[in-house]
Amino acid sequence: KGLFGFRVGFRGGKMNPLHKDLVWRQTLEKELDLWCCQQLGVSKDAPLQDVRNKEAKPSELRLPQVGQKVTISGSRRRPDLNGLQGEILGDSDNAGRLAVRV
Repeated sequence: KGLFGFRVGFRGGKMNPLHKDLVWRQTLEKELDLWCCQQLGVSKDAPLQDVRNKEAKPSELRLPQVGQKVTISGSRRRPDLNGLQGEILGDSDNAGRLAVRV
């Protein structure tokens, strides 16, 4: 018997829905763990202390300063603006957006 006392596995040629859900959740958790390790650049089997002690790499991304020239890219709502040059007019708002004069 498995979780909550139900029989797990196959019943009459059909998989128990609770067991199927449990297997699916475990599979997703393993995939997420693997993806996170790849993003952090650590071994899947690395001790947690090693992951915590790993020096953080300085971010290559930085907010542009007021008056700085920029190239617009990645806009999905206004793809016609992608590739155009602009100038930063002010600091970012609460959502992280910047005012740009095109």
